[in-house]
Amino acid sequence: MSTPSTLAPALAWSGHLRRRLDAHPDLAAWLDDAVREPVTPAQIASWQAELAGPQAGDTLPVDACRMVLRKLRERVFNALIVRDLTGQADLEEVVGAMTTLADTAVAAAYRSVAADLAAVHGVPRDPATGKPQEMLIVGMGKLGGCELNVSSDIDLIMLYGEEGETDGPRRISHHEFYGRLTRRMMPVLSEVDANGQVFRTDLRLRPDGDAGPLAWSLDALEHYLIGQGREWERYAWLKARLIPAQAFEGSDSAARRASWKACACPSSTASISTSTRSRPCVPCANASARTGSGAPARATASTAPTISSWATAASARSNSWCSLPN
Repeated sequence: MSTPSTLAPALAWSGHLRRRLDAHPDLAAWLDDAVREPVTPAQIASWQAELAGPQAGDTLPVDACRMVLRKLRERVFNALIVRDLTGQADLEEVVGAMTTLADTAVAAAYRSVAADLAAVHGVPRDPATGKPQEMLIVGMGKLGGCELNVSSDIDLIMLYGEEGETDGPRRISHHEFYGRLTRRMMPVLSEVDANGQVFRTDLRLRPDGDAGPLAWSLDALEHYLIGQGREWERYAWLKARLIPAQAFEGSDSAARRASWKACACPSSTASISTSTRSRPCVPCANASARTGSGAPARATASTAPTISSWATAASARSNSWCSLPN
């Protein structure tokens, strides 16, 4: 089977693409058609639905989810290789598509694993409302800033709102439920099998790193950052972004975002203000407030920026970076 001429420039530069086409000659015809349009979020969603099959629901069995996500990653990756090396894709398209792929993969893996766990242990519920309580999946670093490139890993921190117990016949604490959920999610994304992997994952930005629990309640996170958190850990939250993911029907998305609550970090405010005084785009109105002399206003406990204020502003900025033409 002859290789379409549109792929020739990319094949000259990419050994990975040559190996893939040698192993799967039928990929060339698909790729020749796919690279004629930008790799947009809508296109990625369409490929995901096609790979899952017409009868598939939003939540796939874990093994099916693994396979679909790896094949989806292969499509996105190869399409970006060709579009990038032939000059059709700009930087915004590449990082935006990789970030969309990561968000899509994390949300799909979360739904699949959460459904498995809930079938055994029941659903974790907010004790105040009785509604299902979702895990809060926070993208950090390049994922949080919508800056993923084709070789990036993804930094994640797993949080949840309130402590309690699941409602099933084999009840476990929320802490244990979300910890198990995180542990079972990671291989779905990062384990290498016959179809490759989706993304390498890194959970070490969570409090206490590898020594800490895999999932943290918001109260525990707040206490850690105020009492023990080092300055670089607080800086990392400047790029934090809540990844949209829902596993439980009837969960309250408004409450989920409201629970992404303020965690005051006054001890790091002064250094953030000082080191960023020449950067008015710092995503915190308090840190960038100016006095009459043009110097940053000195932060106080009452005006200290919070994790949620940094993350909200960073997320708004990141969303504009992630926007791709439809």
